[in-house]
Amino acid sequence: MKLGVVNVMGRTLRFLGITTLLSLGLFALIAPVLGVAEATKLTVLMVLPVMWWARLILAVGTGRITQRFVFVNNANLSTVLSLTNPDMRERKSGAWAFYAYVAREIFMCAVVWLVMGGGMIYPRMAQALGLPH
Repeated sequence: MKLGVVNVMGRTLRFLGITTLLSLGLFALIAPVLGVAEATKLTVLMVLPVMWWARLILAVGTGRITQRFVFVNNANLSTVLSLTNPDMRERKSGAWAFYAYVAREIFMCAVVWLVMGGGMIYPRMAQALGLPH
């Protein structure tokens, strides 16, 4: 279902508002433990995937997404970030390709969150609290 631009923007702004409040809550929890400077850096890093997620909300709402991560079929089968001239995927021209790409972006976003949380925030919190990590 293709949504109107105003409706999609409203959903995106609402999503960003909620996640901003959650980010402020995260900041309030870790600032007393790690200090304001460290908490600010980590909170900004945790908000970056939220912006990525908001881009997906816009893509699904409008039915068009830019393919920033391109699968390169070479000897080591790597994924490359395309900053210039990304491919455009439209839902009407290839629904399976569109939704497969959206699913891959959601997976990558979740991995980024898990790696950032598990590799950066949790060990620092445990160390600051004197817990084994």
